[in-house]
Amino acid sequence: MSKKFGVIALMFLAVAVLSSCSFTEKSEEEALTTEVAAFASQEGNFSINFPGKPDVSVDPVETEAGSINMTTFIYGISDEKALMLAYSDMPFVDLTKEEAMDLLKGEKEGALGSFGVTAAEEEQEYGYKDYPGLYYRAVTPEGYYIVAQTYLVKTRLYQIEMLSTGGYPTEDEEDDYLASFKLLKE
Repeated sequence: MSKKFGVIALMFLAVAVLSSCSFTEKSEEEALTTEVAAFASQEGNFSINFPGKPDVSVDPVETEAGSINMTTFIYGISDEKALMLAYSDMPFVDLTKEEAMDLLKGEKEGALGSFGVTAAEEEQEYGYKDYPGLYYRAVTPEGYYIVAQTYLVKTRLYQIEMLSTGGYPTEDEEDDYLASFKLLKE
């Protein structure tokens, strides 16, 4: 099962890295003084703090289970930092918690593998309410620092990531973004 969904992570991270270079660059001072506000997506059923309006794309992704649509939200803080959230509705029902965690670990392996990373530096199970989740951190050979939280909410996979160069985001930066994720309806 992990091979099916590793492709999703690969596509998400590839889009994120390529897209982060095309943003209008904000000065570090501007980015740090921008008030963080909750961004909500009714269709995505979530809210999360972005420092501004993210770019949104919907792309079909081919998996072994068939074609699925991935909706991606990306906000580039600078050429060195980007915030990303993607969601996809998976073509399955009623996974056990163990199967769901296997899927999330497969997502992590696929995402990191797409960057040539064989293992996360840090990983822990980190659920959202009663839904299974996974938190991980890793550095790519190219010097990208990835911090991610993924959740499986029923059949929807949420991938929430911070990508930067020059070091991991601070704990406050992680809290301001990653911990701000909320479902609008359960």
